[in-house]
Amino acid sequence: MKTMHDNVYPNISKEPGMRRIYLLRDTANPDEFISLTLWNSKKQADSYEDSGHFREYVELIADKLQEPVGISEYNVEHHEVNPSLIPQKADSSAPRAAPRPKKPKTPKTKKKKSASKRK
Repeated sequence: MKTMHDNVYPNISKEPGMRRIYLLRDTANPDEFISLTLWNSKKQADSYEDSGHFREYVELIADKLQEPVGISEYNVEHHEVNPSLIPQKADSSAPRAAPRPKKPKTPKTKKKKSASKRK
């Protein structure tokens, strides 16, 4: 799937609305795979397909395909991130670096222009 990694995915990732790309390979049959793409909206996914880019990318891997490419649409019904993977706020009891001292504010003064001329 070098073609997918080198030629297809770098281009798909530039498509408007593209969020994520996954290449899923069957562990029992490595020749079987699914390319899963997630989009901001159905409209953007449809625009990508209608643009002809999808067909161009399929043509790049056509010689490796044993079956015709199919497109299935799914709605995300549930999405969750393991809480242990979410960065936590710093522990308030943990030692912290001392804050940098603030520079004292100096009052801004307006310079007056002198009307006198040097001789």
